[in-house]
Amino acid sequence: MRSTNAIDVLVLNAVAVPQHDPGGTELEQEAVYEKTFYGNVIVPLHMIKQYLEQPSPKTKTINNISAASAHMDLPSVAKYGPFKAAFATIFQQLATKHKPENGVYMFTIQPGVFYTSSAKRAGTSETAFEWDDIRLPGHFQVWLSGPEGAFLHGRFLWANWDVDELVESKTKVAKDPIFLKLGLLM
Repeated sequence: MRSTNAIDVLVLNAVAVPQHDPGGTELEQEAVYEKTFYGNVIVPLHMIKQYLEQPSPKTKTINNISAASAHMDLPSVAKYGPFKAAFATIFQQLATKHKPENGVYMFTIQPGVFYTSSAKRAGTSETAFEWDDIRLPGHFQVWLSGPEGAFLHGRFLWANWDVDELVESKTKVAKDPIFLKLGLLM
């Protein structure tokens, strides 16, 4: 990243995705947990630091691509989902410091559910779900990175949510600091 020209939008995605493991949470696989933690928490932090230090155009946008598994207790993704949740929470904290007033926009996005080679290798059938259109996250990020999505700074969003409904929630987003954020609700 240091040798590139100015970057307008930084998209963070999974750096380490462990093999699908239907058994889940075997603690003897500590090295897999460490690698996945490093790849999905530490590496993105380094990338954000480098990005924010770069000279840039007027604004910088960081889109953190998360996963539905960040919201779920699934043994088969115990070596992935919790680290996506951990980074999403750290990212939310960073968003309270790096704000739109300073030209920084930060969003966490669950891109959708797609039939990929990973899903196929995991034994998932092509008819198991109503899969999302692979173009969905790209279109959503373009909208989100523009002026209409700015009010969602620091929020955890799903790309398959209705954009018009999100816009209608603008007042609630402004009033409720935990709305659309990953955390504990009671």
